[in-house]
Amino acid sequence: MMCIVNATPLKCCIEKDRVYEFLATLYPEFDHVRVRILGKKDPPSLEETVSIV
Repeated sequence: MMCIVNATPLKCCIEKDRVYEFLATLYPEFDHVRVRILGKKDPPSLEETVSIV
């Protein structure tokens, strides 16, 4: 049980990193979308980010 509790923050951190990596690879034409996504209080999941783009 302890591993599951400790793994949750790590999973969230990895998910955020994946979102940032994906956004960093976008062409400059998508700057307005990138800014809108990064401006959110809680960053969306990678799946949500891809669907927004």
